[in-house]
Amino acid sequence: MAKKITLKKLRRRNRRFYTIYFAALAVFALAVAVGCAMVKDVLAEYEQSQPEHEAEKVAAIFTGRDFESVYPYEDPAYLDGATMEEYVSFMNENTEGMDITWRKKITADSVNVTYAVYADGKRFGTFVLSPAQKTRHGFNLWALSSMETTIFVHETPPEPVYGSIRVKADSRSTVTVNGETLTASAIVESGIPTEAQGHMPKGVDAPTDVIYEAQVTGDADVSVTDHNGLPQTVTLQDGAYVAAVNYEDDTLRPARGEWIEKLAQAVAKYFTKNMSLNTLTRRVEENSPAYNALAAFDLNYIKDNIGQSFSDMKTFHYLTYSDKCFSCDVQFNYTVRFYDATKDYPSAYRFFFRRVDDLWMLYDFQIMNYQP
Repeated sequence: MAKKITLKKLRRRNRRFYTIYFAALAVFALAVAVGCAMVKDVLAEYEQSQPEHEAEKVAAIFTGRDFESVYPYEDPAYLDGATMEEYVSFMNENTEGMDITWRKKITADSVNVTYAVYADGKRFGTFVLSPAQKTRHGFNLWALSSMETTIFVHETPPEPVYGSIRVKADSRSTVTVNGETLTASAIVESGIPTEAQGHMPKGVDAPTDVIYEAQVTGDADVSVTDHNGLPQTVTLQDGAYVAAVNYEDDTLRPARGEWIEKLAQAVAKYFTKNMSLNTLTRRVEENSPAYNALAAFDLNYIKDNIGQSFSDMKTFHYLTYSDKCFSCDVQFNYTVRFYDATKDYPSAYRFFFRRVDDLWMLYDFQIMNYQP
């Protein structure tokens, strides 16, 4: 009898255990589902907050030749008393058979977004989007604030505005201003050093920047493509157009990120006397600037420690200079446990690699500012 009672108790305990266990699993599954739904909601709001969504709607007014919707936005001084019917007829006549396109303009306005509208490549209108209400998660939604097509409703075209602009870009990039590709004759300054200057192995030229100067009439439509034919982001900085670097994180990081992270950890451990130079230099080119800098580092003043760990490790800003040389940035937090304390060392490097016998070897490195 005692044995049967014991078995009954065990069965009851098992039932209670599994009830609690499956209830906990259900709560966990619900939490995961709610979390995923929230992430999807935030991502959906972020996507919807991009100005291009509203820009496509407004641009459809021009591409669909819905000039009745444009008429109320025109400056009455330019309309010179023209009725809506006269305006629409005039606009249709002057754009008949033309290909109407639009694109984002580069301006110094950091709040509003301006788009230019073209008929067969000639600008004939603009529209401006401004921030409207915010979404639940604080993203801006955009709304049309103004648009115009005054270039066609003037009886006498306005006097052209002549001037010059400057564009700074990689010497290997292609710069186009108002549809015309700039040639070497437009370069007013060359050989401007970049951050890679002084870190290239022999036989590899560090990229340099150049500055173009171009004469323009009216607005300047500037576009830049890199040496791979990919468009570069152009911004207006201190009165000049500047093309941003196209990094290659998406193509290079999948195959190289893991071993670069391990190398960065090895370098950090070497600086705290937890890695020998002989072991570290299996991936460091002998007699290179990186090798010489590591070998010259004085470890005599480094305190002994009892443990290390890494967190927030990431690699980014991959950039190819040739088929035998590339660089990337690596950043992480290095935690070292000493006998009397534990300290965090936010660390950031830029590594320059050279291919040696089909193996990428560290050639040089820079200590960078840690960006939290």
